[in-house]
Amino acid sequence: MLKAVAAKHDRKPAQIAIAWLLIQPVVSTVLIGAKRVDQLHENVKATEIFLDQEDMAQLDAVSRLPIEYPGWPLGS
Repeated sequence: MLKAVAAKHDRKPAQIAIAWLLIQPVVSTVLIGAKRVDQLHENVKATEIFLDQEDMAQLDAVSRLPIEYPGWPLGS
């Protein structure tokens, strides 16, 4: 799914992942790593990506963690 959203925006999957993280209300800081300057530039371009509601729904669905005990009997 990440690759599909990346292809839709003509971006790299890492850029989409960073863009998704930047939108998450529980994430206060996104740390990016790069060995080369061109990698840093690519990562920073993630700030220019607009993910629509469909993109967010798809990415949220594939990133959702399974419910663990004791929450699974309650469905929460």
